[in-house]
Amino acid sequence: MYFDIDDILMETANITCIARNDCASLAFLRPYNSTSTAVSSNVLAEGEKCELPLWACASLALESRFFDMQLPKHYGDSFRKKLDGGGENFNLRIKSLYYYEVGELLCSRIKRIPTSRRGTDNRLVIIKKEAEILREVLKKTFVGERFRKNLDWALNSRDEDVTAHTSKLAHAEKELFDIGARSSYAFQAWKNHGSRRIEISSIVKSSSVFETSNKRVVSPEGAGDSENNKRPRVFG
Repeated sequence: MYFDIDDILMETANITCIARNDCASLAFLRPYNSTSTAVSSNVLAEGEKCELPLWACASLALESRFFDMQLPKHYGDSFRKKLDGGGENFNLRIKSLYYYEVGELLCSRIKRIPTSRRGTDNRLVIIKKEAEILREVLKKTFVGERFRKNLDWALNSRDEDVTAHTSKLAHAEKELFDIGARSSYAFQAWKNHGSRRIEISSIVKSSSVFETSNKRVVSPEGAGDSENNKRPRVFG
């Protein structure tokens, strides 16, 4: 079985989690700059925050016993409003290389947290609503003005320095840019050499269909019946 390296790296993104209960022997998860009064304790106290990789916190949150997930700041309400208002010039790469993928995966994981196990947990209700809003903002940002600008750069920036533009792109946007740039170069190459004679592909030449169609039929004189003699003779 083979794994996609991008999927592996994507799930290592740190997500802030809040302990729902006192968690014994988990104090090592506490941030180094923590101001908790229980620093000397071996217990991660209820309400304390810590950062866990996405693959770990998702499972712990789905268990609905240990942690609540919290949206990172670059997915929070303030940043969402900035994106929604026009985020074509935002540097998403510095926020998260896999900004769209992590955001979408985070929304999916939050949606899967069963509400029934938590009863009327206001924090869960709030974060589920935020996840729904985040998903819509991500879609709008990805296919909106950023997409148009990215496509324009990809198709019309041959032989130009595009570092200033690509350094702001998240992974998904950079992949689209590369595809567009390659297509632009291929089209330009076709325009430059389009007037040349089109050679037959080596694959077609070696095919049995081409060999059969390329054979020249010669009807020897006096051979065959009268019907065969009526066929036009082709001489090579």
